[in-house]
Amino acid sequence: MGKGGGTKMATSTSDIPSRFRPFVDQNLVLSGNLANRPYQRFEGPTLAGFQPDQLDAFNQVRGIRNEIMPQRQAATAATAAGMNSIVNPDIMMGKYQNQFQNDVIDNLADDLSRKTDMMNATVRLQSPYGGSRAALVEAENNKNMLEQLANASGQLRMQNFQDSARLGQAGTGQLMAGANQIMNLAGANQKLGLDAAGALSGIGQQIQGMQQADMSDKEKRFLDEINYPLAMLNLRQQGVGMTPMGSVSRTPISSGSSVGGLLGGLGSLASGLGAMGFGPCWVAREAYGLDNPKWLEFRDWLFTKSPEWLFNSYIKHGERFAKFISNKPKLKSAIRWMMDKAIG
Repeated sequence: MGKGGGTKMATSTSDIPSRFRPFVDQNLVLSGNLANRPYQRFEGPTLAGFQPDQLDAFNQVRGIRNEIMPQRQAATAATAAGMNSIVNPDIMMGKYQNQFQNDVIDNLADDLSRKTDMMNATVRLQSPYGGSRAALVEAENNKNMLEQLANASGQLRMQNFQDSARLGQAGTGQLMAGANQIMNLAGANQKLGLDAAGALSGIGQQIQGMQQADMSDKEKRFLDEINYPLAMLNLRQQGVGMTPMGSVSRTPISSGSSVGGLLGGLGSLASGLGAMGFGPCWVAREAYGLDNPKWLEFRDWLFTKSPEWLFNSYIKHGERFAKFISNKPKLKSAIRWMMDKAIG
């Protein structure tokens, strides 16, 4: 610092270029309108309910129990009866015993008794005065009659027992077979019912899924419509973020400094602006370096005088192109030459 001198300040100011001001003002209006917009609720249905086919399937599953249980109960009862007849054969045999057995035996006894009486009467006629011989004949006749009666009665009772045992065993087998058939029928009916219910449920699920997809699509379209202005404003705001906004920066300059020192101060100012993200000048900063104030000159030329096609292309591809040339010094030199030509 020179004697008696003070520190001088280098002031750098910038404002929004006139070409961007209407765009920024429109964004402010749009932001206010969107912020003041009331909340809008989606009034449409959002959850698809059960379909008639699904409800029919539910009812069919519930009704299967009422249809199947009587069959299973009948099968269980028949099985229990068959098992009881096996454990206690009298239960089943008693159902097949000839209830007229005693009547048959009684009639047979009567027939044999009458026949014996007739034989004894003949003997008496032949021996009207009786005697031991007649008594012996009658006794023999009575003995024969009793033997015939006993043999016939035994045969009838044995036949009745054998018939009742055979029929009882057959009846037990029929009970067990019938129980098995009824149980199989109940299982088949249950499977048919569940298969039909599953088919109905599947049809209902497909219809329900289509309705749910339609509801979700309508809700999404509604949300897209509601959010569309906000999305568009966001794009506009991103565009505003790429434009140079107004600012004031002051950098001290020592009196008596050399031209190199002045350029160094301006370079520091440029570095500060670049660190603050002051405008999209990726390629210029990479080509010149942050310490060279020429990148600021190129930035001003870009936003105020450059052709629109160049400006749009720079905004779209500049950042990636700057990274591409970061390690290519010869390409940077060629780009600096072209930028120098542009800014004069």
